[in-house]
Amino acid sequence: HPERFAAVYPNRPRTRQRDLPSLVAALPKGQPVMMDDGKTDYFARMDMVKFAAEHSADLPFCGWCCGRRDGFATWQEQIDMVKALTSDDSAERAPLVAQFDAALARLQADATLSRGDRVDALIGRVELARLGQGKDVTAPKLPKALVRDVRDTSARMEREIVDAYERQAVITSVGHLQAEAGLWDESDALLKRNLARSHSPYYLMSQLASNARKLGKKQQALDWYQKAFDTSVGPATRLQWGASYVSALVELAPADAPRIERAAALVFAEAAKDRGALHDRSARSLQRVGKRLTSWNADGKQAATIKRLQVRVDALCARTSGAERETCKGLLPARAS
Repeated sequence: HPERFAAVYPNRPRTRQRDLPSLVAALPKGQPVMMDDGKTDYFARMDMVKFAAEHSADLPFCGWCCGRRDGFATWQEQIDMVKALTSDDSAERAPLVAQFDAALARLQADATLSRGDRVDALIGRVELARLGQGKDVTAPKLPKALVRDVRDTSARMEREIVDAYERQAVITSVGHLQAEAGLWDESDALLKRNLARSHSPYYLMSQLASNARKLGKKQQALDWYQKAFDTSVGPATRLQWGASYVSALVELAPADAPRIERAAALVFAEAAKDRGALHDRSARSLQRVGKRLTSWNADGKQAATIKRLQVRVDALCARTSGAERETCKGLLPARAS
């Protein structure tokens, strides 16, 4: 209807734009990219979910791309958009949820899709049914038919998948699916049954830790985080899992200074053995550890522990130069030492 409004049809609009192609140079990750007005962040402007949620007036239309094999947007983003477009108590919520659920059900039943994609579609249906109940709700109210579908799909996936790599990817998704549906015991049992069959059991251990954490079982969660770190393999992977363990300790057991120190010391020891420790994924893991330790010592009460850990960081930094040295020196700020 050109008489009503004009629009430029976008090429595959996305709920959230995460990348920005550049013909000039690589753009810094995680930093704002200003548009021509010098005020607007490109990524904030291209966040359709945020725009819809904050736009109080009527929207003439809202369109985005969501394909069967969509590698650009997660199903969670689609759920976020449904939430942004309708309030919990609105008359529009139920019909929109029903339309999305029907579409996801068709994808879930599509045998031409991978098992992982079909499980993801079912996760989307569970997330839709959870709308308005709060993310932290551990016993969500879901339709009985949907819970039955979760159980049937979970059993079928565990029974049918024989390829080790497919099993690794799908079983973790199924464990998450069961947890989101409030089937915590079934999720834990599934993950534990598959530990021995997994080529990378630390992924499943991390999920068991997450389950325990969400249920308030702090000690159990920390034990699984430690087991996951202990069994992780590969330089960058060990730093990442170590960072998760340290972060969990600081959050769940801040008074256990000896355990936090031991865990952080192990992470820095791992970094000392890795020539790429101050680059990319590994550097981000170390920075995460540094931020957690700095927040833990915000009141200065852990200064002695931080000082001992600083010795380890200084030894790591001593063998670096240039950009690596700057990255290393920033791991534990001077205030913490």
